[in-house]
Amino acid sequence: MRWVKYLSGSLLLLLCLFTFSADTNIAVDGACPSTRPPQPPTPPEPPRPPSEPNRPSTPPTPQQPSTPSRPPNQPPSPDTPQPIGPGQSRGPASSAQPSASRPAPGIGLQPLLQSMRMGTLSLAGVVEPWEVWWSNNRDRYLNFREPVEWSNVIDDGRGSKSVAIFPIYNELIKTLADGVSDKNYFIAFRSAISLGKVQDSLSPGSASLEAIEILKKAHETEKQDFVRNNMLLGLGITSDASVVTVIADALRKKENSPLRRSYAALAAGFIQASNSDLIKTLKGILSDKSDNYEVKSCAALSLGNLNDLSAIPLLGKALNQSEGGKKEHLMVRAYAALALGRMAAKEALDELKKVTPPSEKETDVRIAVLMSLGMAGRTELRRDREHPQEQNELKDAILPFLADKYSLVRGYAALALAQTKDPESYKIISEAMHKEKAVDAEGLMILALGLTGDEKAKPDLRMILEAKKLRSSYHKGAAAIGLGLLKDTEAVPILVNILSEEKQQNDILLNPYFILSLGMLKDSRAVEVLQKIWDKLPEKPNIYPCHTNLAIALTMMGRKKDVVIPALAKQATQTKDNLLRSYALHSLGLLGDRESAKLFLDAAADKDNTYVIYTTMSAIGFLMDRNRLNPLHKVTGNLVDVSTQIMDHIGGIPVW
Repeated sequence: MRWVKYLSGSLLLLLCLFTFSADTNIAVDGACPSTRPPQPPTPPEPPRPPSEPNRPSTPPTPQQPSTPSRPPNQPPSPDTPQPIGPGQSRGPASSAQPSASRPAPGIGLQPLLQSMRMGTLSLAGVVEPWEVWWSNNRDRYLNFREPVEWSNVIDDGRGSKSVAIFPIYNELIKTLADGVSDKNYFIAFRSAISLGKVQDSLSPGSASLEAIEILKKAHETEKQDFVRNNMLLGLGITSDASVVTVIADALRKKENSPLRRSYAALAAGFIQASNSDLIKTLKGILSDKSDNYEVKSCAALSLGNLNDLSAIPLLGKALNQSEGGKKEHLMVRAYAALALGRMAAKEALDELKKVTPPSEKETDVRIAVLMSLGMAGRTELRRDREHPQEQNELKDAILPFLADKYSLVRGYAALALAQTKDPESYKIISEAMHKEKAVDAEGLMILALGLTGDEKAKPDLRMILEAKKLRSSYHKGAAAIGLGLLKDTEAVPILVNILSEEKQQNDILLNPYFILSLGMLKDSRAVEVLQKIWDKLPEKPNIYPCHTNLAIALTMMGRKKDVVIPALAKQATQTKDNLLRSYALHSLGLLGDRESAKLFLDAAADKDNTYVIYTTMSAIGFLMDRNRLNPLHKVTGNLVDVSTQIMDHIGGIPVW
């Protein structure tokens, strides 16, 4: 029996090793039954020899120092496989064969979507499309964060008031300042992104001027390209007008690498203050036939984020027109469509509606147009709330795509239609789903039922949740999220029963979705089962991937102060299990308060545990973030799955 024990321990260690190699999560092969405990995946290949001079060496993992493995969110090496070239498009997703099995979940919420780390160029066949969309857009539908106050107004009782900044605020910024100058560039790039998110202590809606100055000085002296590029993005995330010169300089110099200019183009999209010179530069790049197509794609996306309506004709030309019988690169066209969707103006929608299934040959362009029509249908973006005829026009533009020859397009058509909130969307999507034969489209349609907001979708989704046989077990996850969106409390007993089953306890692939659904439903009947799973965490490392989901769900159910924070504080201070400690610090960054912030100072000072420091630098950024939505959502939200070098890099930035 000794060898059995040894083998079991080795497999668990292997799982933990890989689990620790990512900050966001991944589900595993959709073909395996949800009731079977997942097999430990093969660790990723060690990184290729770097071509950059003086590149810091990768530290060993804490569990097994002699095993080379990729640290959390390692940036792609300079010789990362190149993205799809001009004129090359993905084939139909329904026919794609998995080129890599999905690794087990890691720190964060499910699923980790950076499958390109496993040697693939596309997410098709590696994770289900509905998981991709949900992970990129979930911030919009969840509400669990509370802003932290970093200053205190003091009344002297004589009519005078003064403001005092809590000392911990400056200590956290100093910690990030030390991190951004660290020789380990995994620490440095995380610190740079976190500095970009830090709120001003006296004006929570603005970026910290001190953090901006730290980033500027660090950017001037940094030699490592990867770190310097992320410092540039961090400066953009501040949205402060004072960083425009730095970004514009990096963008205009064509001697800079396309990757650096792509970073600069994306950074420009965060500067909301009107800057005609910067907008003029972005327009010039997009209209330049000879410029790099990735840089042009990023410029297009940023014009959409800046909501510059004067760019609509240029974006429409990039999307729809051809010169000499040749259209723009498919990536530029797709990103131009996404930019138009972000604007949601009538003129932008007119350009999007020119793309129709019979005439448009590129699958990715059709998907991008659908995503954009869906964005335009969301009420918070619509400029025409008082004109329902525009809603009908959106529906009419989407409907032809439901008959597209490629299944993935049909699925995204359902998702787009659901977001318009058209009264007939439930009926149309339900009928399409019952006719659908492709698994990838069906998953998107199940999620779409939840997004319709229609009460009639509730029994349909409950039926899927309780079904004994499905073409993909992951459709239960889509149904659970859909029920959470619909606030269907009748689903609570079903979800509680599923999570209470002994055979379900080890399912780290579907449980995160079930847990998060219960958090969205906020029903007290679910507290007990969630509490039982939460209490098992220290003794059962195999369910660590549910950690952040559990912390968020219990927080959404009102158990933050009495259950979640005390447990996180205890886990974050113990040093025997650095994997659990890192999960706790990650969750504490999302849910913590000013009182718990000191734990990050202690963790950052623990020089013996490099991975703990990685997590800490990102977690400080979560805690001090002034944005309700993750700022990277402006880049990755509704993104098309076209592999690009810049998005492979952006995908390495830790998110919750």
